[in-house]
Amino acid sequence: MKTGIVEETDVEYHGGEGVSKSTLWKLETKSPFHARYVKQEHKPQFSFGHAAHIAILEPERLESSVIRGPIDRRGNKWIDAQNYADSIGAIVLVEKDYDNCMLIRDLADGISELAVLRGGNHITETSAYVIDEETGLLKKTRPDFFSIDHRIMLDVKNMADVSPRGWERDTGKFGYHMQDPFYRDTWTEATGYEVDAFFFVCFEKCEPPMVELYEIIPSAVEEGRARYRRALNTYAECMETGIWPGYSDGGIRKSGLRWQDYVVTPAPNKDEREAELEEELEDNEDGNDE
Repeated sequence: MKTGIVEETDVEYHGGEGVSKSTLWKLETKSPFHARYVKQEHKPQFSFGHAAHIAILEPERLESSVIRGPIDRRGNKWIDAQNYADSIGAIVLVEKDYDNCMLIRDLADGISELAVLRGGNHITETSAYVIDEETGLLKKTRPDFFSIDHRIMLDVKNMADVSPRGWERDTGKFGYHMQDPFYRDTWTEATGYEVDAFFFVCFEKCEPPMVELYEIIPSAVEEGRARYRRALNTYAECMETGIWPGYSDGGIRKSGLRWQDYVVTPAPNKDEREAELEEELEDNEDGNDE
């Protein structure tokens, strides 16, 4: 079993053992059944995100790691560019994406906090594993960047909207408030490095692209920690029992309509709806007793 800092590829990390934040968030937002079968997919559109990671965290590697390809992905020109990039272990982007990636690099260079962190001793894209004392589960994390000198962790996010409103919406939707404490706790337990702060470097793929730096407030971090602890306990219980429930514990589920879907007849109010559901439940229980 892996423990401590582990040098491995991104594919090896996502395909290997251990419970990650993604798995726990899937359990919290979907079900234990979904968490059991969660898989990390690689899709071509992730190439821009990977290139942007390099532009933000390791800008000195950008020009040797990313190639400016044709205007689009059609025809032999793209095939030839892709084959060449594969032969040298580089990423090929269409012209527009390459130019935006270079602009993202320049925008990131203008963030003084990033310049300080990148200039000191740091670790990038390295896995860490540790056994959780409470549940006995193997936890794992793979932060984008950790500053040894300043004890600060960075994670890069590709967002449709990097405005404060967009950030808060995505934090709740994708569980960034859970990622913050899970990464901090797991990294510290696995490596011995304390994490004093966690910053999210967010870039917006638009015209022109934007780059913003966010830090989650303590109250939201504590909510995230409570969520991941609850999810870990549930996951451990499922491992022990071998039972991975979906959205319900089985049987027939009763449901109605959203209020806006009642077009011809009046929609029931909350009390009427609950009464209908309770009545249906009682009828099912009576039927099972016969």
